[in-house]
Amino acid sequence: MLKPVYRENRLKKVIDVNVPQPESFLAIRGIRLTARDKEICVFLQQWRYANVKQLAKKFGTSTPAMYRRLDKLCRASILKHEKVLADKPGVYRCLPKGRMLADTNLPPVERISEHFFRHTVAAVDVALALEQESPRLLSEQELRSDKGINVFSTQKGKREHCPDIIAYMPDGKVVAVEVELSAKNKERIEGIFRWYFQRSEYHEVRYYVPGEAMAHRILSYGGSRDYVKIYMLSTMREWKPPQKSLEFGG
Repeated sequence: MLKPVYRENRLKKVIDVNVPQPESFLAIRGIRLTARDKEICVFLQQWRYANVKQLAKKFGTSTPAMYRRLDKLCRASILKHEKVLADKPGVYRCLPKGRMLADTNLPPVERISEHFFRHTVAAVDVALALEQESPRLLSEQELRSDKGINVFSTQKGKREHCPDIIAYMPDGKVVAVEVELSAKNKERIEGIFRWYFQRSEYHEVRYYVPGEAMAHRILSYGGSRDYVKIYMLSTMREWKPPQKSLEFGG
């Protein structure tokens, strides 16, 4: 007589976080999963990965409390913690069980690239700052998936430009967000601005940069247009170029 086979898809019984449910709804490997665990997995799938401080900020809890919860999820093989760069905190990403729990249909993150690591972590910081303005956010992960917009599809074997984040503001404004950490050449920056100029759906383009040198570079290559705003990553506040002092003859 064949024994029944139990597969991980039993996790498909997870709840919809938008519907009131009992706090504890599913037990697996000694851990009792809650709606908050699902929300953590959804967030990690949306943004690829995040560190403990970012997750604590997102869910309004202390870093030690979030660390304890993440440690339990890692021991249950729902999440994985990885140290990518020696000078940066490690990050958490979803394993197959975590992806099932999230149930977002977003592509998996099988490995973390050192090349994109700093950019992804910065994009999460920007997303958390943007949430203070109460928008609906779409990540690049979502935009390049089936949830995204048709203009971001691959054409002739080459991917079109895609914002790092799109923010749908409460006032109806649509904001495209670019997180710029490395110095792109003039042609590439100007090409991105031409791409935005041809699309009327965006009311504003925000560039988040690490310093004034990058801000001036963006400004000089087309960022002086009225709909382009430049923000500093260190403060998450809009940057304005210094006004040149007027010299008056004696």
